[in-house]
Amino acid sequence: MKGLVEKMEEVSGLQAIVDTDAKVPAPSPRNYVSDLTLIDHELAWRPKISIEEGLATLFRSTAK
Repeated sequence: MKGLVEKMEEVSGLQAIVDTDAKVPAPSPRNYVSDLTLIDHELAWRPKISIEEGLATLFRSTAK
């Protein structure tokens, strides 16, 4: 999650404020993994845009 927040800061030019003391409602997932190896192998699918491009599009569309 930290890596995604850092990428969002990089793309948006903003600084995130992360409340590490906030309680997450149960059951909380402890592991966020996005491994596209299997979907690539099974379905021959790959993202058409990079995470940076997707985040930039997201921030542009929400800034309006």
